[in-house]
Amino acid sequence: MEEEKNPSNNRITKDQIFSKVFKDKDLFIMFMQDFIKESWTYRLNPTNIELFPTKFIDLAQGNKESDIIYSITIDEKDIFVFVLLEHQSKVNFLMPFRMLEYMVHIWRMYINQKEEEKPNISLSKTFKLPPIYPIVFYNGVNKWTATLEFKNKVRSIKEFEKHIPNFEYQIVSLREIAFEALEELQDELSLILTFDKIKTPEDLRKLKEMNMEVWKKMEEKLKKSNKFEILREVSRIFLENINAPEDEIEEILKSIEEGRLSIMLEMAERYDVQETRRIAFYEGEKKGISIGEKRGISIGRVQGKLEGKAEGKLSLLCRLILKKFPKIESFYFEKIKKLPIEKLDELGERLFDMEDFKDLDRFLDEV
Repeated sequence: MEEEKNPSNNRITKDQIFSKVFKDKDLFIMFMQDFIKESWTYRLNPTNIELFPTKFIDLAQGNKESDIIYSITIDEKDIFVFVLLEHQSKVNFLMPFRMLEYMVHIWRMYINQKEEEKPNISLSKTFKLPPIYPIVFYNGVNKWTATLEFKNKVRSIKEFEKHIPNFEYQIVSLREIAFEALEELQDELSLILTFDKIKTPEDLRKLKEMNMEVWKKMEEKLKKSNKFEILREVSRIFLENINAPEDEIEEILKSIEEGRLSIMLEMAERYDVQETRRIAFYEGEKKGISIGEKRGISIGRVQGKLEGKAEGKLSLLCRLILKKFPKIESFYFEKIKKLPIEKLDELGERLFDMEDFKDLDRFLDEV
């Protein structure tokens, strides 16, 4: 499948990057063994798992970049593992129903496949559908609070309880996995997830706390498995999230391609975006105080300080948006200027997870 590009910056999107991660058999097996930890996951190997085509899935909310299905054979029995990659900031409370839709589609594809091999096989008494293990990999900033059991999404009426289908999907939330837990895993996937987990300067400082021996082990494993390309793409996303300069991003990515992960430690030592933000807000406050004083009213200083702080936030936020979406139209900024200060804060948090203008449109429409 030809890669689609993000029209805002001509780079592949986060969905596409993580689709690559989960379509890599080695990384998928690491994911299952690191985070699912069912007994059967330790029997997985590249020879008994196959990526199942998802091109036939046509759901209203479907996204071919974020739907990963593996067909697994254990003891000559078919099993399916379905992973939905969820990068949106807002929790989808209809997820149990959404997962049921996918599961039914997977079973339908399985039936069609078997019918092609042997007509009318599905009509026989002995024919059974394979089990499906549904997983949501959640990479948003908010806590996942949607119910995991399908029956909880159906109105409870005692007389109908036995007629309500039920299953439970597994949630793996990167937000809830501590940096320390990822460090302990010491495999290629844990390093990729560590880099993706970095969304703020405070997160970046976590890199400095990682054991140097861990970095060395990771370098060796990455050289053997040749996963540097995926790590490079994930690194670009988090470097843009923390507003690193483009020339510095290119320097770091080149070093990663060459297998020098130590460049990340060097960056964590010398680069602090938080200070840049602090200065921007401070300058906004000073400007606001000046505005208030010129008004010559007793409360001008307080009002000016508040207005200046908002102006400082707006100025910084607009620069971050322009850096993330270089081709953004000017009318977006006119809308953003009208937002109250609390919405500016919310937009600043959600900006990290936005992939294109559509996400920004959705946020502004919600206001």
